[in-house]
Amino acid sequence: MLKIKYILALCFCVITTNLWALNNLTLTEKNIAKIMPIGEKLTYAIRWTGIPAGKTVIVNKGIVDVKGHKCFHIVSRTKSNSFVSTFYKVNDTIETWIDVKTMASRRFKKKLWEGSHHRDIYVEFDYDKMIATQYSRTPTGAYGKDLDIKLDAYMQDPLSALFYFRKCKNLKKNDNIIIDVNADEKNWKLLVEVKNKDSVKLWGMRKFWTYEVSPVASFEGLFIRKGEMRIWVDENWCIPLRIKVDVPIGAIAVTLEKAEHTNLFSR
Repeated sequence: MLKIKYILALCFCVITTNLWALNNLTLTEKNIAKIMPIGEKLTYAIRWTGIPAGKTVIVNKGIVDVKGHKCFHIVSRTKSNSFVSTFYKVNDTIETWIDVKTMASRRFKKKLWEGSHHRDIYVEFDYDKMIATQYSRTPTGAYGKDLDIKLDAYMQDPLSALFYFRKCKNLKKNDNIIIDVNADEKNWKLLVEVKNKDSVKLWGMRKFWTYEVSPVASFEGLFIRKGEMRIWVDENWCIPLRIKVDVPIGAIAVTLEKAEHTNLFSR
């Protein structure tokens, strides 16, 4: 039924023809710190066919050490409300550790509880060996190794990709972005198309100028797995403000309802 998943599987690593936009902001620690404010907290309301369904909260918890690499620790929690939980309870926690120098994912963890579907896995990215290793929780409570995945680039996971996209500047209609994402035990090249520029008014906030973007596919875990997805990101920081997805059982709408300790209101 309702597949409430990571919070976006949108974003971006490798640029091809007419994909100059991602390279417009040089990746320096200073620039990365500016687009990744520590303490930022974004709260999204989720509605299914117009009915309130739950919330997702994404928080930048600060900088921690991951095997000798300084990383931003980002946590996303999605919970269904009491009404939806009576027939499809969702309680997901997704975490990513993003390298402060490269913005590549160093570690990814997801703990999903969606109806009868439960999953608890984490992935370690080793860029010296160019291997991603996935582990899953066993019945004993310990984590056991599942598999190694060969890498051919610095990768994003579905959550870190959301933040990597913030380095996009000066997007324009018909830009196409190809991204390297590791998800669901595979490496993917995901095409994201820039559609239109439009204004979006959020309740309790001012009007924002946005770009509408559309990823061709999505992965297990953030909001939805299948269906056409449209995302409106603000023009200055490329923070998602609104998401709409058509699915076989209706439509899902995700809207930013609260933003704290963020650059969203600055230019």
